[in-house]
Amino acid sequence: MQEPGEERAITTAVAWYAGWLFPLLLAFLHANPLHAASPERISVAYSIDSIPFQYTDENGEPNGIIIDYWKLWSEKTGVAVDFVEATWNTTLALARDGRVDAHAGLFFNEERDRFLDYGVALTKSDTHVFYHNSIGLPDDIKKLSAYRIGVLDKDFVEGYLKERITPDSVVGFPDYSEIISRLQSGELKIFAADTPTGLFFLARSGLLAKFHYDQSAPLYQNDWFVCLLY
Repeated sequence: MQEPGEERAITTAVAWYAGWLFPLLLAFLHANPLHAASPERISVAYSIDSIPFQYTDENGEPNGIIIDYWKLWSEKTGVAVDFVEATWNTTLALARDGRVDAHAGLFFNEERDRFLDYGVALTKSDTHVFYHNSIGLPDDIKKLSAYRIGVLDKDFVEGYLKERITPDSVVGFPDYSEIISRLQSGELKIFAADTPTGLFFLARSGLLAKFHYDQSAPLYQNDWFVCLLY
């Protein structure tokens, strides 16, 4: 369950982004053939725990910055949105197999581009590696090969790291709760995630003071795109 401070932070971020980014989503979806077909409702896959971007809240409802864009679009167009929750890897499978009409939002890569139609960039986020305090910041990313690094299965960061360090060092997990469990047990001492997501889960699990990251050196900064199926 979210603490009051966590809920306020998420609400503030949603309001700030929605004020100027929602018109971009609206324009893209209006121009897309899916909208031109005037469906009465569409299905949209979203990640259960990519906080604060898209997630299932404590009431079992879809929530987050990107989810709010879709809800506003639905209000403006009159097209109902059926949100389909899933772990990150499953959201990709749902989109790839045509079992939903759209993915709520994700990063671009060539593999995904084969089955998704990328639209406007909704927002940006940094991605960082988070280290247990017993581990110093490496001066070369290749030194991460000495450790097991937890990531979401099929997340963008998984492929990014596997291209730069020993692939077997990068270990995919179905959701963040599994990553946090391994961090708590000490089985993992390093993980990589979108920066606000990583910080949120560390704070909620009481691990924030036990981990650190180099704020000035993200792995990368990337755009969240709204995506529809071809």
